[in-house]
Amino acid sequence: MIEAGIFNELKNDATLANKVKAGSIYHIYPLRVPDNVQFEKAITYTEISQNLVYPLARTSIVQVNCIARSFDDAVDLSADINRIFDDKAEYSLGGVKSVNYTRFYGRNSFYDPEAKMFIIAVEIYIKY
Repeated sequence: MIEAGIFNELKNDATLANKVKAGSIYHIYPLRVPDNVQFEKAITYTEISQNLVYPLARTSIVQVNCIARSFDDAVDLSADINRIFDDKAEYSLGGVKSVNYTRFYGRNSFYDPEAKMFIIAVEIYIKY
């Protein structure tokens, strides 16, 4: 599964994992941060599109949200996402999914005034 590979890839990167870890909890979640979770920095991820490419390959665009209390911390997390996924070929994503290629696809910045959190949404292209 692509989602398990993404989670493992993020969790197994020591630099990123240390930034989003609190005690024994990695603040890395599919779709969104669960309700009532207290954190300074977190990562969420979701597959936003998938296409079948002839003959049997698939491509996915995955959005990885870098969430932090400060803009600088959100940018720092997004740089880690770029480093982890940009321009990598023929590897096992998180040790569970063989992929042909991953690369940076795009980025947007947001601010959530209710949560008082900065969000950098990084899109990653994955061919597998």
